[in-house]
Amino acid sequence: MITVLFEYKFEKKFLEDFKSRLKKSADPKFNSEPSNIGMNFMQREDEQNYYINLFIKYRSIEEYEERTRFERSQVEWNETWFSNDITHELLSVTIWKDFSPMS
Repeated sequence: MITVLFEYKFEKKFLEDFKSRLKKSADPKFNSEPSNIGMNFMQREDEQNYYINLFIKYRSIEEYEERTRFERSQVEWNETWFSNDITHELLSVTIWKDFSPMS
């Protein structure tokens, strides 16, 4: 299993825009197989910005890559997350392999 961490930053005034983009992403038209098997959000802030960490779990790196190919093949997905009007900055994408020291 893997967890993919997406780290975002945006000015506080753009919180509703970011939430709107997340809601668009949840539309059933973007459902696919494979898909993630879970996700969590974490937030922190400073005086001007919000920082959102989005953790998405997948069964394997291959399933994550296949899901990413599907997303990027969707015009509306690209308009939502990669257009010129985005108000957020994607700081990083990090892939973590699950690790259990007790195994």
